[in-house]
Amino acid sequence: MQEIILTTFNNKKKLYPPLILIFSVTCFFASQVYELEQIHLLFVPFTLYIFFTGHRYTLSNKFKTANSIDFFIKKEGEHLIIENSLLIKGQQVGIKCARISIVTIKDNYLSIIVDGNGNGYDFYPIADKDQIKHRIISLLGKEQVNNICFNIV
Repeated sequence: MQEIILTTFNNKKKLYPPLILIFSVTCFFASQVYELEQIHLLFVPFTLYIFFTGHRYTLSNKFKTANSIDFFIKKEGEHLIIENSLLIKGQQVGIKCARISIVTIKDNYLSIIVDGNGNGYDFYPIADKDQIKHRIISLLGKEQVNNICFNIV
C-alpha cells in the first residue's frame, strides 16, 4: 500500500527590497543631498542592517506571541498581574482588583488608578484599545467592572 501524504503549500512570500538596492539609493541620496564624505558613508550599511533586522524581528510570530495582550495582563487570585513581555523579563506589577478605581485605555496604552486618589500605573501593551478593554473585562468579575470607571480615549 502506498501512503498518501497531503501537504499544503503557502506561496505567499513577504517581499523585501534587496538590501543592495536600498544601500545604493541611500548612499546616492546621502552623497548628493548632504554632501557627505566617504568615511560617513561607511556607517550606512550598519545602520540599515540594524534597522531592518529590528523591523523584521517585530514582524515575527515569536515577538507577536510574547507581546500579546494575553501574556501582558493576567489575573491571579484577587490581583491583576501586569508583566512587560516574555522576551524581555521585566518586573511584574500586582494590583488588587478591589483597589482599581479608574482605567484609561488608548491604543498601546493602559493607565490604572488605584484608590481614586490619582496615583496609579502606566503600561504600554502592544494592542489596540478594544483588545485591552476586552481582556480586562474578561478577567474581572461583573461586580468589579461596575465599580471601575473606564475612560476610552
